[in-house]
Amino acid sequence: MLRRAHFWLLAVALALAPLPLGLNRPLAWTAFGIIIGLLLLLWPFASASDADWKPKVHRSLLAPGLLLLAAFLWGIFQAYIPVSGDWSYPIWHMTATSLPDEAVVPVIAADPYAAFGTLFRWALYAGVFWLAYQHCQSARRAASLLNVIAIAGTLYSLYGLAIWLTGSQSILGMEKWAYAGDVTSTFVNKNHFATFAGISMLCCMALFMRRLRGEPLGWRLFANRRARPALPYLAAATICFLALLGSGSRGGLLATIVGSAVLVAGIFIVSRSPEKRPRLLLWCGAAFTLFIVAGCWYLIAGQIGMTDSQDRVRIYDTVLRLITERPLLGYGLGSFPVVFAQNRPVTVNQVWGEAHNTYLELLLELGIPAALAVFAAAALLIIRTGRGVLERRRARIFPVVALSTSALVIAHAFVDFSLQIPAISVIWLSLLGAGFAQSFSTRQKRKQPADERL
Repeated sequence: MLRRAHFWLLAVALALAPLPLGLNRPLAWTAFGIIIGLLLLLWPFASASDADWKPKVHRSLLAPGLLLLAAFLWGIFQAYIPVSGDWSYPIWHMTATSLPDEAVVPVIAADPYAAFGTLFRWALYAGVFWLAYQHCQSARRAASLLNVIAIAGTLYSLYGLAIWLTGSQSILGMEKWAYAGDVTSTFVNKNHFATFAGISMLCCMALFMRRLRGEPLGWRLFANRRARPALPYLAAATICFLALLGSGSRGGLLATIVGSAVLVAGIFIVSRSPEKRPRLLLWCGAAFTLFIVAGCWYLIAGQIGMTDSQDRVRIYDTVLRLITERPLLGYGLGSFPVVFAQNRPVTVNQVWGEAHNTYLELLLELGIPAALAVFAAAALLIIRTGRGVLERRRARIFPVVALSTSALVIAHAFVDFSLQIPAISVIWLSLLGAGFAQSFSTRQKRKQPADERL
């Protein structure tokens, strides 16, 4: 009973995460972090309350965990450990020279105060992943989590569409200060909402396919009595897709198409016999590569001549130059706004607080070795989840959803900063935690009909 209540508290917290402007305010993410912290403290009691439940910690978590811990500790070192010589950011030497009577502590980070917020959010994300991983070792809990995220995403999409259709330029009763005329729901930025709507759509489509369980597609679907319980999920996916289109985010739409391609490929693979999978994987890999190339061409070609896009090219060029100046040490977590403001080219039309490329920004802030450790940790989790699609014999829809949503956020992170919005990250990592938990085989391999493989 206590374990069930603990799970539903986590599920409700995740469902409410997008409500306060995507958790993208210090008060909002602090309150959410306190909730997750309390759930982490209560987890040992919740798991011990069920004598029949024995949660596991798989060895596959060790390497990603150590890599992330190393990056986390490096972020602390950058911001709070005094250094000397060329290690510290130059401004600290200048400050000490101009203000000799002041106690100036030279550190690597350009903005050590900003590091605390980033480190706090990282700990929050790790906590969400851990709780989802623990709870969703039960396929029933994984299905419940997927349903909660799908339903919540549909409701947020409905709210966004309703506000848009009425012509109201507001967010939760507040006057919009950006992206007037676009569907943003409870998010400020249309691109961030597009990512959330895309994730919600993928969850709805996965549940739609899971409820079909081998029922035929096509016009016969609507007349098939056994398939009718799946139709609400199709309607929910349509609502999320319409909200995504209403956002007007081309990057979000392209990333969602990438995620949808992975979802369809995953479902197609698990519904076929093991003998046919190598050829299917080859074809899916070729199609996915072609799609990525075509999508990138569309995205770049469609933005040629736009001031925003021209600024981004100059930003990327500046960020790459700054990375080469401090490739190992970095500039400190959360320091991008300060560093870029001090090095902004005169040709860039406005001050940017984000690099609009999460990978470049992380390379700049952490330095190349620590940033690569973060990328490797995420890659190991995703690869192990992908193995579960091939190794599992049941409940494989959960690793498929984890892979498809990962593809979506990874693709969008190349052109925007949705992963830096806490609500997006906690939703994605909860799905990745559930998919990772369901990626390990629990029984001997045996043949199953295609309609039982999801």
